[in-house]
Amino acid sequence: MQHQIINTELGVISGRDAIYLDKLNFTSTNEVELIGEINASLCSQVNDEKYIPYKFIVKGIYYFNMVELDISYTNVLRDVEVNSSLIEVIGSDLLTTIKEVRGLNLRHLIICTYDEIFEIACKEFEMKFNTND
Repeated sequence: MQHQIINTELGVISGRDAIYLDKLNFTSTNEVELIGEINASLCSQVNDEKYIPYKFIVKGIYYFNMVELDISYTNVLRDVEVNSSLIEVIGSDLLTTIKEVRGLNLRHLIICTYDEIFEIACKEFEMKFNTND
């Protein structure tokens, strides 16, 4: 299993204060939107102290887990060795199980917000910035 930093148009986003979640929309049983603001000062490609609105759209969800930050260190983040708020897990047991059971090749994501950690296995992940939805 390997952990890979997800690079965005804002660069690498990292730090507990980097991603603030304001709203979580379940638009269907297998689609979720995470909406909030990014602390631009914690983005590698932005030299500003402003907050940037974002919307992360996750589609084709087969696994969705939300855990409080401090609890996440006992399971979700226990073996994570990269410093990023957006991580893709390559070759995880979860992906192997889904491939065996459903025959699907999915993405395994870890999204770290200020208070919650999301672990998601999905078909698609889209990031939109500077959105006021």
